[in-house]
Amino acid sequence: LASETTVADWRWILGGCLDGPFYGMKAFLPVLETQEEAHMAFTASTFARMTGLVAPAAYFVAKAGLLSFAECLYHDLTERGSNIGVSCVLPGNTQTGIIQAIRDQIDATDDDPGSWDDSAGFGEREAIKTMTDHFITHAADPEVLAYDLVDAIHTGRFYVIPAPGRHFEYITDRWARIVTGRNPSLGDRSPDTYLPRER
Repeated sequence: LASETTVADWRWILGGCLDGPFYGMKAFLPVLETQEEAHMAFTASTFARMTGLVAPAAYFVAKAGLLSFAECLYHDLTERGSNIGVSCVLPGNTQTGIIQAIRDQIDATDDDPGSWDDSAGFGEREAIKTMTDHFITHAADPEVLAYDLVDAIHTGRFYVIPAPGRHFEYITDRWARIVTGRNPSLGDRSPDTYLPRER
Protein backbone atom coordinates (compact mmCIF):
# COMPACT_ATOMS: atom_id res chain seq x y z
CA LEU A 1 0.00 0.00 0.00
CA ALA A 2 1.19 3.53 -0.72
CA SER A 3 0.77 4.61 2.90
CA GLU A 4 2.67 1.58 4.18
CA THR A 5 5.62 1.74 1.78
CA THR A 6 8.82 1.88 3.79
CA VAL A 7 11.59 4.33 2.98
CA ALA A 8 13.89 1.36 2.35
CA ASP A 9 11.49 -0.23 -0.17
CA TRP A 10 10.89 3.15 -1.84
CA ARG A 11 14.59 3.80 -2.32
CA TRP A 12 15.33 0.21 -3.39
CA ILE A 13 12.61 0.10 -6.06
CA LEU A 14 13.23 3.61 -7.40
CA GLY A 15 16.96 2.95 -7.31
CA GLY A 16 16.65 -0.11 -9.51
CA CYS A 17 13.80 0.94 -11.80
CA LEU A 18 14.53 4.65 -12.22
CA ASP A 19 18.03 5.57 -11.04
CA GLY A 20 19.62 2.56 -12.76
CA PRO A 21 18.46 3.46 -16.29
CA PHE A 22 19.39 7.12 -15.69
CA TYR A 23 22.94 6.23 -14.64
CA GLY A 24 23.17 3.82 -17.56
CA MET A 25 22.22 6.60 -19.95
CA LYS A 26 24.83 8.92 -18.43
CA ALA A 27 27.50 6.25 -18.76
CA PHE A 28 26.76 5.18 -22.34
CA LEU A 29 25.63 8.44 -23.97
CA PRO A 30 29.16 9.81 -24.59
CA VAL A 31 30.18 6.53 -26.21
CA LEU A 32 27.03 6.27 -28.34
CA GLU A 33 27.49 9.84 -29.58
CA THR A 34 30.75 8.78 -31.22
CA GLN A 35 29.01 6.06 -33.25
CA GLU A 36 27.62 6.51 -36.76
CA GLU A 37 24.26 5.32 -35.49
CA ALA A 38 23.05 4.11 -32.10
CA HIS A 39 19.89 3.46 -30.13
CA MET A 40 18.82 3.41 -26.50
CA ALA A 41 15.92 1.25 -25.31
CA PHE A 42 14.30 1.70 -21.91
CA THR A 43 11.96 -0.84 -20.32
CA ALA A 44 9.09 0.85 -18.54
CA SER A 45 5.77 -0.90 -17.97
CA THR A 46 2.18 -0.76 -19.07
CA PHE A 47 1.61 0.35 -15.48
CA ALA A 48 3.40 3.58 -16.38
CA ARG A 49 0.24 5.01 -17.95
CA MET A 50 -2.40 3.32 -15.80
CA THR A 51 -3.89 4.97 -12.76
CA GLY A 52 -1.90 4.05 -9.68
CA LEU A 53 -3.32 0.85 -8.28
CA VAL A 54 -3.04 -0.15 -4.64
CA ALA A 55 0.41 -1.73 -4.55
CA PRO A 56 3.32 -1.71 -5.03
CA ALA A 57 3.12 2.09 -5.27
CA ALA A 58 6.86 2.66 -5.67
CA TYR A 59 6.95 0.40 -8.74
CA PHE A 60 4.18 2.35 -10.49
CA VAL A 61 5.91 5.64 -9.66
CA ALA A 62 9.25 4.39 -10.97
CA LYS A 63 7.84 3.08 -14.24
CA ALA A 64 5.80 6.24 -14.88
CA GLY A 65 8.91 8.28 -14.18
CA LEU A 66 11.05 6.17 -16.51
CA LEU A 67 8.58 6.58 -19.38
CA SER A 68 8.54 10.35 -18.85
CA PHE A 69 12.33 10.47 -18.73
CA ALA A 70 12.64 8.43 -21.92
CA GLU A 71 10.20 10.81 -23.66
CA CYS A 72 12.26 13.79 -22.48
CA LEU A 73 15.47 12.18 -23.75
CA TYR A 74 13.81 11.38 -27.08
CA HIS A 75 12.83 15.05 -27.57
CA ASP A 76 16.26 16.23 -26.43
CA LEU A 77 18.18 14.02 -28.86
CA THR A 78 15.73 14.52 -31.75
CA GLU A 79 15.87 18.31 -31.50
CA ARG A 80 19.68 18.17 -31.44
CA GLY A 81 19.72 16.04 -34.57
CA SER A 82 21.49 13.30 -32.64
CA ASN A 83 22.45 10.00 -34.24
CA ILE A 84 20.98 8.21 -31.20
CA GLY A 85 17.45 6.86 -31.39
CA VAL A 86 15.32 6.21 -28.31
CA SER A 87 12.59 3.64 -27.69
CA CYS A 88 10.61 2.76 -24.61
CA VAL A 89 9.17 -0.72 -24.12
CA LEU A 90 5.83 -1.12 -22.36
CA PRO A 91 5.74 -4.90 -22.43
CA GLY A 92 2.61 -5.95 -20.59
CA ASN A 93 2.54 -9.40 -19.03
CA THR A 94 5.64 -11.10 -20.42
CA GLN A 95 7.30 -14.33 -19.30
CA THR A 96 10.46 -12.87 -17.79
CA GLY A 97 10.67 -14.88 -14.58
CA ILE A 98 9.69 -12.00 -12.28
CA ILE A 99 6.23 -13.40 -11.57
CA GLN A 100 7.70 -16.87 -11.08
CA ALA A 101 10.09 -15.43 -8.49
CA ILE A 102 7.14 -14.03 -6.53
CA ARG A 103 5.38 -17.36 -6.84
CA ASP A 104 8.49 -19.12 -5.53
CA GLN A 105 8.41 -16.85 -2.46
CA ILE A 106 4.79 -17.86 -1.88
CA ASP A 107 5.54 -21.56 -2.32
CA ALA A 108 8.33 -21.28 0.26
CA THR A 109 5.63 -20.50 2.87
CA ASP A 110 3.41 -23.52 2.06
CA ASP A 111 4.25 -25.21 5.37
CA ASP A 112 3.45 -22.02 7.27
CA PRO A 113 1.10 -19.75 5.26
CA GLY A 114 1.01 -17.28 8.12
CA SER A 115 4.69 -16.53 7.55
CA TRP A 116 3.94 -14.88 4.18
CA ASP A 117 5.52 -11.43 4.40
CA ASP A 118 3.54 -8.79 2.54
CA SER A 119 5.89 -5.95 3.39
CA ALA A 120 6.78 -5.65 -0.31
CA GLY A 121 3.13 -4.88 -1.02
CA PHE A 122 2.31 -7.83 -3.28
CA GLY A 123 -0.97 -8.59 -1.53
CA GLU A 124 -2.79 -11.21 0.49
CA ARG A 125 -1.18 -14.62 0.07
CA GLU A 126 -4.00 -16.64 -1.52
CA ALA A 127 -5.04 -13.79 -3.82
CA ILE A 128 -1.53 -13.22 -5.11
CA LYS A 129 -1.05 -16.99 -5.46
CA THR A 130 -4.07 -17.15 -7.77
CA MET A 131 -2.95 -14.08 -9.70
CA THR A 132 0.62 -15.32 -10.22
CA ASP A 133 -0.72 -18.63 -11.54
CA HIS A 134 -2.92 -16.67 -13.93
CA PHE A 135 -0.05 -14.47 -15.11
CA ILE A 136 2.41 -17.34 -15.55
CA THR A 137 -0.11 -19.33 -17.60
CA HIS A 138 -1.00 -16.42 -19.90
CA ALA A 139 2.29 -14.51 -20.17
CA ALA A 140 3.41 -13.42 -23.63
CA ASP A 141 6.53 -14.92 -25.21
CA PRO A 142 9.59 -12.64 -24.73
CA GLU A 143 10.55 -13.40 -28.34
CA VAL A 144 7.55 -11.36 -29.50
CA LEU A 145 8.84 -8.39 -27.52
CA ALA A 146 12.36 -8.84 -28.93
CA TYR A 147 11.17 -8.83 -32.53
CA ASP A 148 8.98 -5.78 -31.92
CA LEU A 149 11.87 -3.91 -30.31
CA VAL A 150 14.21 -4.70 -33.20
CA ASP A 151 11.57 -3.40 -35.61
CA ALA A 152 11.17 -0.24 -33.52
CA ILE A 153 14.91 0.37 -33.61
CA HIS A 154 15.04 -0.04 -37.40
CA THR A 155 12.01 2.18 -38.00
CA GLY A 156 12.73 4.81 -35.34
CA ARG A 157 9.57 4.03 -33.37
CA PHE A 158 9.53 5.23 -29.76
CA TYR A 159 6.69 3.26 -28.15
CA VAL A 160 7.13 -0.51 -28.19
CA ILE A 161 3.97 -2.30 -27.06
CA PRO A 162 4.20 -5.91 -28.27
CA ALA A 163 1.30 -7.36 -26.29
CA PRO A 164 -1.46 -4.78 -25.86
CA GLY A 165 -3.94 -5.83 -23.19
CA ARG A 166 -7.26 -4.74 -21.81
CA HIS A 167 -5.42 -2.29 -19.59
CA PHE A 168 -5.50 0.17 -22.48
CA GLU A 169 -9.14 0.72 -21.61
CA TYR A 170 -7.91 1.92 -18.23
CA ILE A 171 -5.39 4.28 -19.80
CA THR A 172 -8.18 5.85 -21.87
CA ASP A 173 -10.43 6.05 -18.82
CA ARG A 174 -7.66 7.63 -16.76
CA TRP A 175 -7.12 10.38 -19.31
CA ALA A 176 -10.87 10.98 -19.55
CA ARG A 177 -11.00 11.38 -15.77
CA ILE A 178 -8.10 13.83 -15.83
CA VAL A 179 -9.61 16.11 -18.49
CA THR A 180 -13.06 16.05 -16.88
CA GLY A 181 -11.82 16.51 -13.32
CA ARG A 182 -13.16 13.21 -11.99
CA ASN A 183 -11.41 11.23 -9.27
CA PRO A 184 -9.26 8.17 -10.05
CA SER A 185 -10.97 4.81 -10.24
CA LEU A 186 -9.59 1.32 -9.71
CA GLY A 187 -12.31 -0.18 -11.91
CA ASP A 188 -12.29 -3.90 -12.64
CA ARG A 189 -9.32 -5.48 -10.86
CA SER A 190 -9.53 -8.79 -12.69
CA PRO A 191 -6.13 -10.32 -13.57
CA ASP A 192 -7.38 -10.44 -17.19
CA THR A 193 -6.81 -6.69 -17.31
CA TYR A 194 -3.10 -7.26 -17.72
CA LEU A 195 -3.19 -10.10 -20.20
CA PRO A 196 -2.20 -9.75 -23.86
CA ARG A 197 -4.98 -9.41 -26.38
CA GLU A 198 -4.99 -10.59 -29.96
CA ARG A 199 -3.93 -7.96 -32.49
